Amino acid sequence: PGSVQAAQKEIADDTRVFVREALAQTEKLSKYRLFVPMIDRQKATAQFQLNWMIKDFQRVDALMPKIIMADPNLAAMKMARMYMLGQPLEEIGKVYTKASRRLRYNQNVAIAACYSWILMKSDKADEAFKVLTEALKSSDNATLKQNHTHLMNNRPTHFSNSGIGDLWYQLHLEEPKVKMQRQRAVYR
Repeated sequence: PGSVQAAQKEIADDTRVFVREALAQTEKLSKYRLFVPMIDRQKATAQFQLNWMIKDFQRVDALMPKIIMADPNLAAMKMARMYMLGQPLEEIGKVYTKASRRLRYNQNVAIAACYSWILMKSDKADEAFKVLTEALKSSDNATLKQNHTHLMNNRPTHFSNSGIGDLWYQLHLEEPKVKMQRQRAVYR
């Protein structure tokens, strides 16, 4: 029965230890360079994800040009980092367009949520509405629908991706809001 912040800090410290061990293991993959032609890019992709988990953004920035964007979550991470670095919306839009081309039904949730949130933060609600309209053609995610409805009804202050959960919070664009529960005294 401690504080939520202390528990989160302990979990983050434990995670950091495990991720550092995993990063050390990925360095051992270099010896297979002769047998696997794309091992360097695959290694960079794995290291990108692991460094993202521990928020080592200096290393993430160095690995970003080398990664293989085979997963929509990787594309969302790349877009989030580009936004954090203040890169132009046109460049972020190119990443979104390229990543969303080859996705199947409901695989676009992370990138559509990320890109629409970036557009909302850049005061481009009309473009965010268009992105969500296109995304809903190949998705039935409740949070995307809800954000689309809020923008349609001119309520941009209600826009929130918190309904997506961990998939959203792993992008480090927002911190989860933790509701503190009051402990009640038990009388016998």
